[in-house]
Amino acid sequence: MERAAKQDRLAAKRQEWGQAATRLPGNKHIPKHRSCIETELHDVNFVVGPRPEAQPRAETGGLATFMDGLARARRSSDPDEIDFVCGRAERQGVPAHITATARTEAHALRQKHAEDLLDRAFRSSLPVEMDRACAVAVERGVCDEKIKRVRVQAAELRGKAQLASAVKKGDVQKVNEIAEYAEQIGLSSEAVQHARANAKIEHAKKRLRASMLSQSPGELEASISEAVAAGLHANTISKAKHMLIRINPRSSQVESLMAQMLESLGTKDVNLIQKALNACRGQADLDEMAPLVAAAQRKLWLLEECKNIYLSTQLRDALRTEACFLVGASSRHNLAAELLGKILAPCASDSQYSSFSECLDGTSIFDPAESSVLPAGKSQTRIRGGRSHHCPTGWLRWCLRWGKPEQAEWCTAYHGTHCSKLLSILFHGLRRPGELGVRQAHGQAGSSTGRSIYLSPSVEYAAFPVYGQFFELGTNHWAQAILECCVHPSSFKEQPGTLGNKYWPRDLCFDPDQRSLRNMEWLVDDTDAVAVTAVLLREFGEAATEGPYEAIARQVCSGSRGPEFDWTERRAADFRRRALMAEA
Repeated sequence: MERAAKQDRLAAKRQEWGQAATRLPGNKHIPKHRSCIETELHDVNFVVGPRPEAQPRAETGGLATFMDGLARARRSSDPDEIDFVCGRAERQGVPAHITATARTEAHALRQKHAEDLLDRAFRSSLPVEMDRACAVAVERGVCDEKIKRVRVQAAELRGKAQLASAVKKGDVQKVNEIAEYAEQIGLSSEAVQHARANAKIEHAKKRLRASMLSQSPGELEASISEAVAAGLHANTISKAKHMLIRINPRSSQVESLMAQMLESLGTKDVNLIQKALNACRGQADLDEMAPLVAAAQRKLWLLEECKNIYLSTQLRDALRTEACFLVGASSRHNLAAELLGKILAPCASDSQYSSFSECLDGTSIFDPAESSVLPAGKSQTRIRGGRSHHCPTGWLRWCLRWGKPEQAEWCTAYHGTHCSKLLSILFHGLRRPGELGVRQAHGQAGSSTGRSIYLSPSVEYAAFPVYGQFFELGTNHWAQAILECCVHPSSFKEQPGTLGNKYWPRDLCFDPDQRSLRNMEWLVDDTDAVAVTAVLLREFGEAATEGPYEAIARQVCSGSRGPEFDWTERRAADFRRRALMAEA
């Protein structure tokens, strides 16, 4: 009875304290008063045990603590803290259905953090970070599509790194292995083909250096053949050839035969060509001379055929044009010569062809010894006329014979044109508008005379289809011709490129070797200060698969607006993928 009475008195005090709390403006003294009551109540409960109504009060206190902790955890956006608050509340008696919402919120926060981690890893372009982020995302239940995107990017970056390493080592076999699963890891066929070509070049370089150190004639011959097939620069190969001549008399004989063949191809002397062919008969292991021999045989037949009085004038002119372009620098040169003969002959007027015929009666305008293949790949830099010059890549080159010795020290520039004007320029040189019937084609922006000749130090700027116009060689087969010129260093005015962004994105560069438009155009008003030194040809379409061209050049098709637009769009997409952005 005494215990029950004491509990009743304490309950009454609690009720009295609650009513007082509603009347007081401040609750300063409440915590102390409440503490005393709670202490006494605890003593009673310890002695007689809790009353049935004491348990709901404890649950209410745990819920208040849970809500306060949850508010702090939400402000920190820490899912681990939210889980900690929920676990503490459940141990204090808060029902699980109340904490379930908070635990769901913590799970959603973990997913969001994992998605943010995926985005940061994707932007970092580090495969290791991407793999770590994907593992966290899988553990936290992030959407599979988001994880797949990062995994594909990581696989592509890892594949590119493996390709770059294989190219640097010249490991062609490793590149071929990667090519087998390139599509699965997101690598484009163009990137693989480019890597394969560069790996062959690196392998050829290493083998050439090793053979020059060993000075083994057999290994030197094999490495030179590989270097020629890979498209290694002629200067690098010539050093190995000179060494081979010193240590191997047979190599000296091959060089002598090659010189004789090149000399004969530079003429229309049937006897001289026949003599060179006879000298090559019976000689084994002359694979490097195969294009020269094929060109000599073809030229011999063309010269004999031109004597046929029953041939039409147009066919005879086509055969004579082909004979002019036959230099034997490569099998692709020989094929292009036949196609150019058919295309260029009808383009020339009678007056132009009279000069052309007179030239064909003597020595060829092109020098077979200096004509070459310029394979796609990394460009080499030289100094010409005191200026840095980036050598073109991905072209066939026909070098002209004539030129003054002092022009070797002039600057190098390029001029885009159409095939219909090619022969006229070859025989009369570049002329100002108004001279020899030359008409203004693209305006005279920046010219003080209104009659300037426009050149560019960038072959790709001069080859833009607005200037270097496409012409058809066959079905799904096009080409463009660019003129290589030498310019007196003090004869031209420089200005920024004036080709707008109507056909090309403003944020992309025109030329990977020259990212800025500064000094992209050279204006010349003195025709004696500029001379054409070579013709560059680049082919497009399916028929260009065997040439030294870029991979995207082989994929060009007519499309809905023509091959020029298709080439421009493909090249812009390739430049954007390689982050070749324009500089100010």
